[in-house]
Amino acid sequence: IELDELALAFKTYGSPSPPKASLLRGSPPERVAGSPHNLNAMQLRKNVEVKMPQILLLTVAKEPQMHYELWVDVSDLSPIHSWLRNENSSSLDGVYLQYQSEMLEPNGIMAMRKLSAMYRVGVWGEFGSDPDDCITALKLISECGVSYVNTDLPRGFVSNNAKQYFGLY
Repeated sequence: IELDELALAFKTYGSPSPPKASLLRGSPPERVAGSPHNLNAMQLRKNVEVKMPQILLLTVAKEPQMHYELWVDVSDLSPIHSWLRNENSSSLDGVYLQYQSEMLEPNGIMAMRKLSAMYRVGVWGEFGSDPDDCITALKLISECGVSYVNTDLPRGFVSNNAKQYFGLY
């Protein structure tokens, strides 16, 4: 499935949320062997409200290693607009950018704020080489306006510096 087809399918059909309370009363739903949770998929479609998750395009900040990777640098975020737009409307909700230290410099902060004003923006980091700590996450959220920061939650995520920063001791 192509990216546009996948995004359209998510936008059209959504992802399931917990069943309505009315489904839990009365006779049990029809059971079908081998189906997820052993429930008839058609029965669930008729009785489950769906809410679409945010769909963000994943990008890389380093030289692409695979043909499908989309490269973008914080010094020029302009390609993102064409990737997220389809016939003058947004086809995706936003973008995940690979962390770059320049994001937290004055020009990077301005560029990130501008992008965050138009789309949902998330930042992900490469394990072992990019910072994965509470203070970096807080700066990306408060200074750059990003909505999401992916983390592996290392043991030192909330370091002594972060505890002092937040006034925890």
